[in-house]
Amino acid sequence: MSAPLVVNTTDGTVWVLHTVTRSELALYAVAGACNCPSYLLATLAELAEHGIAGSADALPMPAGPVVRSELDQAHDDVVGACLARWEEEQENARLRLALASAKRGRSRLRARVAELLAERRETNEALDDAVQALRADGITRRIAPTQALAEDVTPQVLKLRNLPAGQRAALEDPHDGPLHHRYALGHDMPELGGGR
Repeated sequence: MSAPLVVNTTDGTVWVLHTVTRSELALYAVAGACNCPSYLLATLAELAEHGIAGSADALPMPAGPVVRSELDQAHDDVVGACLARWEEEQENARLRLALASAKRGRSRLRARVAELLAERRETNEALDDAVQALRADGITRRIAPTQALAEDVTPQVLKLRNLPAGQRAALEDPHDGPLHHRYALGHDMPELGGGR
């Protein structure tokens, strides 16, 4: 048989079941004592020596449906409103965090767009400079070949002017070269004009 939960002694003291030992010995403490030291605990046999006026094996339960008071209902309503408010504040905090994150992301994206635009501008300027250089180089090749030739030929002309007169004549007259043949008449060619 299990030990009773509450024991009333004849002197009017109420004892409450505090603990049950391994050997199933029930120990009781004075009701209202939260942390009762072990030397103040009493067994059911010790309480019987003082005289037991009554005991309860179970706490009483109300009979029939439980009627809630208006105070309990109001308390539940306030708690529900507080929970709803708390959930709303948590949702607002999440939204503020998401907004701040989106703003940081937007700032990073704007910085990246500005970086790409600057890079595109530099690339376009470099490309434009290269096109202008190619156009100028093409125009120079078409318009100024005489200047280029003059610059290339001028050192050779200076060499020829600095040569002595005899050497200059030998270089200037192509008919005096070793490959030139003077033919007054063609010696190796047949004569023209039929039987003479």
